[in-house]
Amino acid sequence: MSSAGKPDGPRSHVRGLYYRFERLGRFGAVGVAVALLNTALTVGFLQDHLISDPAIAISIATLLTMPVSFLIHRRVTYADAPRCPRQWPRFVLLSLSSLACGAAAMKTAEAMHASYWVGLAFAWFAIPAANYLINAFYVFRVRTLLRLERPDTEDAR
Repeated sequence: MSSAGKPDGPRSHVRGLYYRFERLGRFGAVGVAVALLNTALTVGFLQDHLISDPAIAISIATLLTMPVSFLIHRRVTYADAPRCPRQWPRFVLLSLSSLACGAAAMKTAEAMHASYWVGLAFAWFAIPAANYLINAFYVFRVRTLLRLERPDTEDAR
């Protein structure tokens, strides 16, 4: 029931779901944008023969996208997190572990005589799941996993 005594409609339900999963949606949107940039750089390096090793290509792409990823996640996904000078070093540590996973995925695809696209596909799905949890609890240290914190909790229900 709404505060006016009327039954809540579908819009209210959708709004409630949006607020409940807002952080996850923002992380996904930012993640897709950063993954597209990372993929474009990786494929560009390989297709233009600037770099011949897929593991090195994805590693350099990850290093180049790291500051972009941090700034966008800081302003969009974790906008409600208190600012802390240790966030950047923690984010770098997380990104370097992601870089190692991406490079390992590329080397595994290469050892299987598969296309580098197999390594990229692994990186698109496995790494973001772990990064979401590590970003939330270690890098930005938010108290809510799926929704943004709001001072006016009545509107967020």
